[in-house]
Formats: sequence, C-alpha cells, structure tokens
Amino acid sequence: MIDKIMYFLLLIFALSTNISTGITSMAIIIGVVFTAIKLVIKKEKINIDKSLLIMISVFSIIEIIVGILGLNPMEGIKQAFSEIYRFLPLFFAVFFIKTKKQILNIVIAFALSVLLNDSYGLYQYLVLGNIRPVGFNNTATFYASHMLMAIFFLYLTAKDYLMNLIQKTFCYSCVFFSFVMLFLSGTRGGWVALIITIVALVIFSNMVRRELIITTVGICIVILTVFL
Repeated sequence: MIDKIMYFLLLIFALSTNISTGITSMAIIIGVVFTAIKLVIKKEKINIDKSLLIMISVFSIIEIIVGILGLNPMEGIKQAFSEIYRFLPLFFAVFFIKTKKQILNIVIAFALSVLLNDSYGLYQYLVLGNIRPVGFNNTATFYASHMLMAIFFLYLTAKDYLMNLIQKTFCYSCVFFSFVMLFLSGTRGGWVALIITIVALVIFSNMVRRELIITTVGICIVILTVFL
C-alpha cells in the first residue's frame, strides 16, 4: 500500500516540478513520512549505487562549507539544506519504484510539466510582452535552470529508454520547445551552461556525439532563422 501511495506521490512531484515549488515541497515532506514508516516500522533497507551516494555527499559537504564561509553563516547553512533536501525524491524513486512502466510514466509526467512551463513562458513573451519570460518561476534565471535540466534529461531519456514513437516524439518536442524558450529567456548564464554541457557530452559520450551535433546545428539554424 505504501509503495502505491509513494508512486502516486512521485507522479504528482514530477508533474509539479516546473509548476509549483509548494506542491513539490509538500510531496517531499509526505514522502519523508512514508519512507520513515517503511524504514523504522518495517525495517527495510535502501539499496543505492555507492558512487552516486558519494557524489551527493560531496555536493552536500561543499554546499555546507560554502554556506558557513558566507557573510551570513546561518542564512548560508539554511540555504545549503534547502538545496540538499531536494535530493530526497531520488531516494524515494530508488526505494519505491519497482517497474520500468512506472519510471516511464514519471518521465512523461515530468515532460508534461516542462510543456506547461514553456507554454506559459511563450504566452508571457508573445501576449504579455515580457521580453524575459519566467514561466511559473520567480525569475528568468530560475526559468532557464528548469529548462536546462529538462533539455538534457528528456533528450537522453528519450534516446536511451524504451519508449514508443509517440512518447519519444513528445519528449523530443519538449526538448526543442525548451531550447527555444531558453533562447527567448535572455539568460546568458543559461546559454553558457548549455554550450558547456553540449561540449562535455560531445567530448565524453561517443553514443550521442553525432546526433547531438546534428540536432544542435539544426535547432540553432531554426532559431537564427526565426530571429532574423
């Protein structure tokens, strides 16, 4: 029963990731409660990849050190933990998600969240005349961060995961839409991060190198044509 509840909770979390911070935060809090019940009462263990756990630990330690060394240590530590707790849904997924179909449904829910966020951003740009759309976020910078995560996550997932043609097309369409909206957001830091990540993928991943180069060139041509 707890597994089914947590699966439904993760679907809600995925659907709200680009729409509502309040809903995602509430989903995490509820998830912590159910996870604690399963760990403490049923005494089940979480099996997670050690290298991933090491990376999360290193990131968390660096976040805390940076917070302590800031001008306002208490505020810095508070900010650090506000970032660290966002890793919790990863542990929820490892612990409660059992099938590939569940993973696929969560991916599609996330893609729908991306589509809604980008659609609202486009509405702000075209209808409301906001030259730096923010979507459902507070600032254009946060908006760009959401799109950066969506672009690479959906691209790599659609490429490597077992999906039907409709699902793949939907994910790739969200990637293209996010690419365009990242350009329209006017967030230079986001552009730089995008370029660096693409270069890193081209250098270190033989599987996506050719496709990534062709896709990137094609999208840039389309954006440049629209811009001109």
